[in-house]
Amino acid sequence: MRKLPLLTCLLAVTMVLSGCSSIMAPRFKLPQFSSTSTSTPALPFISPTVVGSWQTVSPSMAFAGTGWMQTYPLPRLPELLRQAQAENPTLQAVAARVQQARAVAGLALAAQLPAISASGNATRGRLAPSQANRPAGTNMAVTNSFGGGLNASFELDLFGRLAGESKASRLQALSTESLQADAQLLIGTEVARTYAALLAATEVESQWVAIMAAEEQRLAILTARYQAGELNVATWQSAAAALQQQRSLALAAAASTRQLHHALSILLGQPPQQQQLTSQDLASLANIPPAPAAEISATVLLNRPDVRAAALQLEAANQRIGAARAAFLPRVNLNAFGGFVSPVWGDVFEWNNRSWSTGPVVTLPIFQGGAILNNLRANWAEYEAQVALYKNTVLGAMADAADARVSLTATANQATSAQQAAQAMNTALAATQARYVAGDVGRYEMLTSQIAAAQAAIAAAQAQAGWHAQALRFIQSIGGAN
Repeated sequence: MRKLPLLTCLLAVTMVLSGCSSIMAPRFKLPQFSSTSTSTPALPFISPTVVGSWQTVSPSMAFAGTGWMQTYPLPRLPELLRQAQAENPTLQAVAARVQQARAVAGLALAAQLPAISASGNATRGRLAPSQANRPAGTNMAVTNSFGGGLNASFELDLFGRLAGESKASRLQALSTESLQADAQLLIGTEVARTYAALLAATEVESQWVAIMAAEEQRLAILTARYQAGELNVATWQSAAAALQQQRSLALAAAASTRQLHHALSILLGQPPQQQQLTSQDLASLANIPPAPAAEISATVLLNRPDVRAAALQLEAANQRIGAARAAFLPRVNLNAFGGFVSPVWGDVFEWNNRSWSTGPVVTLPIFQGGAILNNLRANWAEYEAQVALYKNTVLGAMADAADARVSLTATANQATSAQQAAQAMNTALAATQARYVAGDVGRYEMLTSQIAAAQAAIAAAQAQAGWHAQALRFIQSIGGAN
């Protein structure tokens, strides 16, 4: 009766020790490297050999990169993004990877819990006389043995090996979830960029239709002048050649529009098809994209899903080092059996045939051919690689945010200038049309003014699409933060 309290205490101590999952793992810290820039705060940098001011990235830093979808100034965008998140094959594959990572974490957690199984056996055999403590030459009878019961085993995780592996698996699952958020952000911004480009391409195609109609009318006027002897053949043929060049550009614009329809369909998880665009959709292209933030804080960049994923992968590598260290130390397993054993099948479950056994099994590795040592070295090398990858991810985030902000400012200015030029050309066209009605200019001059206004509208639409593209790039560079 004294064994039960002793076993209970041992189990309690084991559970407490198992909760200390980092008992053998190196202390995990995220040092910051200094920055002399006042507009870009210091960002965290991990190194096992550098000591500085520490900052911990915890899993509670939830990804907050979905708000931009609802506030971005393209009204139809939330509908498109919902469809992409539901049907996009890339996002579906990433979601499956998340489920897989969670299942792997569940397997690692299961290794920390007791394992209980039921068993049954039936054997027939003959023991040697020595096995039954009988004199040599004794004629031993052939006997049967039937049994069944419950088996239980539990590893006392005294040094945190199982707990470390479990925590590493959980961190890996969290990293996969962050990568899922990164994929959602990437696909979301790509849908928005393609949609804005499609709106611009549709406007460009309609302007090319107007340009070609005016160009054909201008060529008809020049042909009439040539036939009347008022124009030389070189000028007339040059105008005809220019019309063919314009037609080639118009056909290329139409093909680009079709390709963007198809690209958006694929992003939405649909076969290539024509997207239905309304006049309100086309008008929304002129909406002003969000302005870049005056400063980019370290916290925002730390919250980028790819940076979080890299940090979590690094912490998982740190935990695996602890598990690899614990492999050098003894393992203690508690095994127990309770059931019934009888030489006669019909008497197996009689109470007097009950049987039980319990006891610990201690194993200590003596010689493994260097397997345990090399496993530790491999985990340290993996940690060092994750250090470099994390640093590269952080530096890449800094570069993305800085470059995107510069590009967004430049494209905003270009789009504003192109829009002002288009408005000026529309004003000039209105004045030319008024003069044409008054008889002050001919039809050829009015058509020329129409073509110039349409070309300015094309430039404005393309610049507006570029503005949206850079705004979306900036949103992606800061992890979708508002």
